[in-house]
Amino acid sequence: MVAAEVRDLAEKSKESANEINHLVKSIQQDTQDTVHVMQKGEQKAAEGKEAAHQADQTFSSIMRDIDKITSQIQEVSAATEEMSAGTEEVNASLSLVSDTSTQIERETIQTVQSIQLQAVSIQEISNQSNKMKEKVNALTELLSKFIIEEQKNEK
Repeated sequence: MVAAEVRDLAEKSKESANEINHLVKSIQQDTQDTVHVMQKGEQKAAEGKEAAHQADQTFSSIMRDIDKITSQIQEVSAATEEMSAGTEEVNASLSLVSDTSTQIERETIQTVQSIQLQAVSIQEISNQSNKMKEKVNALTELLSKFIIEEQKNEK
């Protein structure tokens, strides 16, 4: 009986040893799988870190470009404001020129009308002068006859 119990114990020990062996192999396999997964995780983490670094560099580059664009927009805005101010000055000058031209036009029309009136007056004076000249000539002719007849009478 003791031998049977020893055999039973040996059998149970063998089974337990086999189970332990199987568990150890399973643990070893799980450990290898875990190491493999950790290595992959480490590789993915390194890749993620590199991707994050590249993303950071890309964002930095984008921010620099945005700063440049913002600066250029501000320059264009300032130039546009200057052009707008210049345009307002030109418009004011053109308005002044237009007002001055209108005034000159009115004054020119008045001058032309005055000249036309003067021309009419000069024509009337010329006509009167011609009439007076004719009368003077007629008087001179009459006078010359009077003088000639008087001289004949005196002789």
